[in-house]
Amino acid sequence: MKKYFKYLMAVVATAASLVSCQKEIDNPQENLPESDAKYVYTFALDNAVTKAFLDSDATGTYTTWEAGDLLGVYTKDANGQGHVNAQCSVDVTTSPVTFKIHSDVQLSEGNMIYSYFPFMSSETQGQEPDKAYLEVPPYQWGKMNDMPMAGVPFSLKENVAAGDVPLGTIHMQNMAGIFQFNLFSSQASYQGEVVETVHFAARGDNSYVAGLFGFDLTQGEDLSISGVRSGQSNITVQNQNASVGSSKEDGGKVNMVVIPGSYIGDLTVTTNKAEYKFTFSSAKSVERSHIKPLNVDLAK
Repeated sequence: MKKYFKYLMAVVATAASLVSCQKEIDNPQENLPESDAKYVYTFALDNAVTKAFLDSDATGTYTTWEAGDLLGVYTKDANGQGHVNAQCSVDVTTSPVTFKIHSDVQLSEGNMIYSYFPFMSSETQGQEPDKAYLEVPPYQWGKMNDMPMAGVPFSLKENVAAGDVPLGTIHMQNMAGIFQFNLFSSQASYQGEVVETVHFAARGDNSYVAGLFGFDLTQGEDLSISGVRSGQSNITVQNQNASVGSSKEDGGKVNMVVIPGSYIGDLTVTTNKAEYKFTFSSAKSVERSHIKPLNVDLAK
């Protein structure tokens, strides 16, 4: 076992956020399979290529919608009926990328669409969109599915017909930030090792880097994470298969989604050859929808 301690230095990047409004849901109806639905409504997602804007991402891992991605959607019609936490599949074969809502009630002018990503089962999810739950998972795979997102509330501007033509575009907002570890070694014997896991254990008063948290999907302005229901001070990113580079310029990238904040703690990088330990003795900060690069020289 090789153990080394080093202060990790970083550069903070910049990013953007989205805004919007509104409402509530009652008298829920179960989500219907396509074969049973009277109405099928199609909506586009905000970009045919990217899931949601991030300031930078050298790997591309955090940008692309993938087959099998699932949104959670709440709707409300003119009679106060609608869907609670409908599971909607993302169709990556269309341009722009789309998803469909299968419904037994007709949508019309003034109806609201509230959405989030990734889908969470009804056993965990709130029954009203203003009391929804999102999560920064403590166990991650280094992909965009680890990033919780909330859709800007969408209001239908006119009566609409069901079909395959998108009725509008849903804009998704990233709720968390990303520590992007750039792994390399100035010592040649460590170069080329395959990264298996990256583990961060936060310490101190502000140590919740992950966890389930409540969020009001009916508003689109306050995107801060508060009221963490089951906070976690540890995050493990697994099965990266990134290789340890020979310099900062060709380092292997490992992405870790974290609740926005400022953290100190301990970092453990496990490769197919050894385990390396570091300490964040000065706080490392990341904002919502930002990527914070952290250079990690395994030889130091």
